[in-house]
Amino acid sequence: MSASRRGTRRTVVALTMALATLLAVSVPGVVSADSGTWRTAAPTGFKRQEVSYVQVNGKMYLAGGRSNVQQAYDPVTNTWSTVAPLPAPQLLDHVQTAAVNGKIYYIGGVTGWPGPSVGSVYIYDTASNRFSTGAPMPAGRDRGAGGTAVANGKIYIAGGIHAGTTVGWFDVYDPSADTWTSLPDLPHRRDHFHAATLDGRIWAIGGRISSASTRVGYNEAYDLAAGRWLTGFAPLPTLRAGFAVAVFGTELALIGGEGGGLTFNTNEAYNTASNTWRTLSPMPTARHGIQAAMRNGAAYIAAGGLRQGGGAPTDVHEVLTVTPSYRPDAQIRLASETAFLGNNVYNTTGSGQTRSVTSAAGERRSFVVRVQNDGSGADGFAFRGCSAGTGFTVRYFAGATGTTEITAPVVNGTYAVTGVAPGGTRAVRLEVTAGSTTASGAVQACLVTGRSTSAASIADAVLARVTVS
Repeated sequence: MSASRRGTRRTVVALTMALATLLAVSVPGVVSADSGTWRTAAPTGFKRQEVSYVQVNGKMYLAGGRSNVQQAYDPVTNTWSTVAPLPAPQLLDHVQTAAVNGKIYYIGGVTGWPGPSVGSVYIYDTASNRFSTGAPMPAGRDRGAGGTAVANGKIYIAGGIHAGTTVGWFDVYDPSADTWTSLPDLPHRRDHFHAATLDGRIWAIGGRISSASTRVGYNEAYDLAAGRWLTGFAPLPTLRAGFAVAVFGTELALIGGEGGGLTFNTNEAYNTASNTWRTLSPMPTARHGIQAAMRNGAAYIAAGGLRQGGGAPTDVHEVLTVTPSYRPDAQIRLASETAFLGNNVYNTTGSGQTRSVTSAAGERRSFVVRVQNDGSGADGFAFRGCSAGTGFTVRYFAGATGTTEITAPVVNGTYAVTGVAPGGTRAVRLEVTAGSTTASGAVQACLVTGRSTSAASIADAVLARVTVS
């Protein structure tokens, strides 16, 4: 490569990273997760790309890359071994792979580029080291390079490439019944991306339209309960395809990839709770055609291609660990209402998250205050609330509808809940009663604060205001 071309390449990479930094947004006041720490693990000893890599019972299994060889990695001993090969009659890559209940499902793929594609399902039992076969993909919907995710014991495959053309198909395979069901298509077709399950949704972000050589930043999610696709989420800042996806709490990290003649070490995380992106530590070795295997909160990424397209496979093996972020999000509503105020509003004054009502003398008003975990890791919350002012009675109860009184610990700031998963909530009920002789115009303003037990400096508060009419 000439010096001028190398200079141009460096400039493009620098501009790409600068744009990603500008577009990455963090939530104000949050104790941010760190940007991540990478370490090197034992190389695979077998260079390949367009691979699959999944974790089952503490071990990781690597396959694909125009090869039937299947390898197993033991993170305890940091060693590799060779296990039963895929029984495919032709060498496969771009295989959609997922693990369910101790078994690995190798689904579809291509035998050449950009085709032909196959719809086979090979099932590897890690306990017996044996393969069996499952029902093939629906007729005419065979493909490779689709986004794959597991939810409720089922395997979902979105998009992909079929007969050399990018498709938007969306199908689900039920391993227990060995059946396929076709679901509503992706809003935007694409291939060369990995899907992920988080917050009751299957997320499909980025990728490319191979038949048009176009990278896309679409960020779309399939709502499992509603059975429909949702759109309009913040797009992928750095357009690329062939990346790995790792789930860290409420964040989806998109790592590496290719496009525009480049391979990427770019690592950007999307927070599904706040609909924002931030930049994480870049992967040490830029590559594409990879999948992240998750174990104990760390993402393992093995093999991959060192340059766009083919011809430069590697056996490198690198591991990313990210410290979680902490962000309590207090919200409030009347007990008789369904909608909360204060979602994604963060302050300790109640500004923008105040529920005001009037009350007759002798009347009781009931509020529900909940705190949602908008951080990326499990957390706990300590609740502190106001005490009663002159002419009023204030009481607190555990839960939105509970009857266990917790007034004293809430007023003292000693009432706490633990083990709240990312996106999870805990609630208390606040009752404010105006005395029968309380004068008109009297006000009870009750600030209720939810403080992170993992990062005590981070809190959010809502305000309940009762005015006697």
